[in-house]
Amino acid sequence: MFCENCGAPVLDDAKFCPACGEPVNATSAAASEPQPVQIQPAPAPQPAPQGAPTPPPMPGAVELDRNFGMILLLAIVTCGIYGIYAYYKISEDVATMCSGDGDDMPNYLIAILLSFITCGIYGLWWTYRFGNRIQANGPRYGLTIAESGTTLLLWQLIGALLCGIGPIIGFYLIVKNVNAMAAAYTAQVTARA
Repeated sequence: MFCENCGAPVLDDAKFCPACGEPVNATSAAASEPQPVQIQPAPAPQPAPQGAPTPPPMPGAVELDRNFGMILLLAIVTCGIYGIYAYYKISEDVATMCSGDGDDMPNYLIAILLSFITCGIYGLWWTYRFGNRIQANGPRYGLTIAESGTTLLLWQLIGALLCGIGPIIGFYLIVKNVNAMAAAYTAQVTARA
């Protein structure tokens, strides 16, 4: 209970306020005392079954439906600049959807810089890891992604000999798989909300 004179907390069996010395009226103080609020503890989180992928944190929205034809057209019109931007945005969305998987890949812009330094070798390695990361996180969202990093790497290397369209097909496969993963990711986010 509280003192009517100064508002200081007073023990229930006290006759006088310890702060101001005023006599305490037990009946009126008990009536004016705010009732304690019962706080229920939050239920303890249940551990995930062993071997089950942990659900990702939900940091933000990802783009749902990238149009490969539009990306290709804008990349041609802008002499490849829009293609770099689109690849960067795709890699950022994949990082969001795959967070917590233990594979922290460098940003795509860093990959481009390291590719220049290594005469393109790092870019091939990055593409291989990127494809494997997408495939490895597919089951997290109930997806079976057939194309791995090896598939993308083969399209980059061998497919480039087919009039240069191999990297374009590899990028199409990335866009297709990321669109499927983004739809499943967004469905999980809205189901949790």
